[in-house]
Amino acid sequence: MLLIPTSPHPCYRFNFSEIDSTNNFLKKVAGFTTRPVLCTAAYQHSGYGQQGRAWCSKQNDLMMSLMLSVPNRFIATNGLSQSIALCIANSLGTVTDQLIQVKWPNDIFIDGGKAGGVLIEIVRTVHDQSAIIIGFGLNLTKPDDSVSLDYPAGSLLSCLDSMELANLCATNLINALVGSIKKSSDQSHINDSLLNINDWQRLDYFKLNETIRVIYPNGDVVAGVYCGLDQTGQALIYNASLPDELIKVSTGLVQLRRHD
Repeated sequence: MLLIPTSPHPCYRFNFSEIDSTNNFLKKVAGFTTRPVLCTAAYQHSGYGQQGRAWCSKQNDLMMSLMLSVPNRFIATNGLSQSIALCIANSLGTVTDQLIQVKWPNDIFIDGGKAGGVLIEIVRTVHDQSAIIIGFGLNLTKPDDSVSLDYPAGSLLSCLDSMELANLCATNLINALVGSIKKSSDQSHINDSLLNINDWQRLDYFKLNETIRVIYPNGDVVAGVYCGLDQTGQALIYNASLPDELIKVSTGLVQLRRHD
């Protein structure tokens, strides 16, 4: 375990050559410190994403999880997930000339292909404290063609290795979130102002007024006109068949896809 100087909030770091899941590891150690804790691995064999979906990664791709201490009454709402994705996207944009985009709810696309995703989990610890665990995986090499993917795959081309990228992303996330968590301790949630709508629109995978598909968990599909996000991180889509009906999507169980 190392203490890395992610100023002004030093961070403990665990690094493994192989692990089941970086998020799972941080769940096990949650509560031993109120400092931020970063866990990285060269390979994880049981990584998972939203709704428990398997996250496929190759040796030396970026696999990291960051744990931040939060009040027990903390509720992860109001654009937190989108703000985290934006922070990561902006960090990556400083180390590559590739096209970096964000796709609702919190995916990272590079040159039109899905390259990374964010998983946020909250665990209860002790002494009226909880911890928010931010898991992030990023392709640094192109996935095998044999892997079944919902989107074309993207990967980051950078002079930084996975350890350096993890430090960069962790430092920027800590600096962006720690102050907001402290300010929100009496409100039980992150302030609405944390999500920068203009910043999201600048990097959005979808274009405003683009026709997209809204895919519900039961398989129903609705065509709609994409109108961006509101301040709480909800995706706004006008139903193409019922133009006066505004669909507000707030759960990743509902998928947004381009209209082919």
